[in-house]
Amino acid sequence: MSQEADRADIAFLPPLIPAAAILLGLGLHFFWPIEFLPGDGARGFGWLLFATALAIAGAAAFEMKRAHTHVDARKAATRLVTGGVFEHSRNPIYLSMTLAVVAVAGVFNSFWVLLLAAPTARALQKLAIEPEERYLERKFGRDYLDYKARVGRWI
Repeated sequence: MSQEADRADIAFLPPLIPAAAILLGLGLHFFWPIEFLPGDGARGFGWLLFATALAIAGAAAFEMKRAHTHVDARKAATRLVTGGVFEHSRNPIYLSMTLAVVAVAGVFNSFWVLLLAAPTARALQKLAIEPEERYLERKFGRDYLDYKARVGRWI
């Protein structure tokens, strides 16, 4: 595999997708606030979910650093990481990004941000996960296919 081709075909930083969704949702919420839960329960739920998302992302980054491979999907993978949180999700960092969108929806009790969580997950899948999967399949072959058969894309 040439040096140029030894990376997933991802042209942008994937966290920009959930960041854009959050900004758009909060912008809509500012001009036309619609809550999705009554009372203050949404805020506590949001903070708990945000802490969970951070924990998942942190655990995934730890496993990747421990394996001496890049966390940035736009760079070459040096090893296939299948331990820790990767035993439960092939994409725990993208999962945590999507959870963070739902968490922000809770913190602000914003229906608009919540509404953008599913399109965020879909955009991450199409623009980041699927190109990364194609790359990992080319690079790691049977090892990745076996891992893919054992562990779900999201959970």
